[in-house]
Amino acid sequence: MVGIGELIVYLHQDFLGVGLGTAMMRRCLEFARGQKFRRIGLTVIAENKNAIRVYEKVGFKREGNRSEAYRGEDGRYYDAVEMGIVFS
Repeated sequence: MVGIGELIVYLHQDFLGVGLGTAMMRRCLEFARGQKFRRIGLTVIAENKNAIRVYEKVGFKREGNRSEAYRGEDGRYYDAVEMGIVFS
């Protein structure tokens, strides 16, 4: 294994709940494995329970939390969850 990557995914709300996010995640992980990545990490807003559920479904594990790590367009600060997957 030779690489470490950071994943950023955004789905427009019109495409939520139809399995596209899960399919995209699986394809990204398939690509990373093929490229001999050792680890992929990501950060997600703690309130985004649907995204967290998808990430856990495809194998990501929660690694930690960061308080008020993201300032949203609404001016509020949101906690973030750090997640990662390590390929064996």
